[in-house]
Amino acid sequence: MIYDQRIVQFVCFQTLLAREAFLTRWEPFATSFMERGIERIVLADCDAAADSFAFISRNEWPEHRFGATFRGQLPADAGGGGVIAVQGGAFRAVSSADADSPPVRSAADKVVALVRVVPGALALAVEELRSLAVEHATGAGWTVFAHDPATRGGRFDAVLEVHALTSESRSRLVRDAIATRLAVAPYLKESHVLAMCERLALS
Repeated sequence: MIYDQRIVQFVCFQTLLAREAFLTRWEPFATSFMERGIERIVLADCDAAADSFAFISRNEWPEHRFGATFRGQLPADAGGGGVIAVQGGAFRAVSSADADSPPVRSAADKVVALVRVVPGALALAVEELRSLAVEHATGAGWTVFAHDPATRGGRFDAVLEVHALTSESRSRLVRDAIATRLAVAPYLKESHVLAMCERLALS
């Protein structure tokens, strides 16, 4: 696999807080990380059918800034005030078909699949996610990420993002189709497939 030079960190949040209450708690932490050198943070929330994560933060780091901040080891999961932050992991893009001009995001506009695999099966998982992306692409781009081998910690081994050009209902259909396929993959220990909406971006 050829790894991108940018590190993308996914942080997943378990909470029952409403969006406004969550943002009040999240924004000070996001601002402090911007001061450490993150290029961009995109916060997305899940639709009502989400299983365990209400929000996911996608943090884009220049490789040198990420290394200086974490020194090869992500922090442990942490919680308080009705929110648990789960370190999804640090990743590099290994396959993508991003559109040149993505549309304005408005509805549940992307599907995110987070997977944990059995030892030695990362290449199989990446190929399966790439195949699913090609099959279910809606014209707005997709990316497959694999765990950064230089970084310890994080719950997942690979991530798929498929952006949607169409409606919220279409995103849910894509989510259901991907979830059905991943549910029977013999090399997966765990998978979460979520229809999400990008709510806030900081850069």
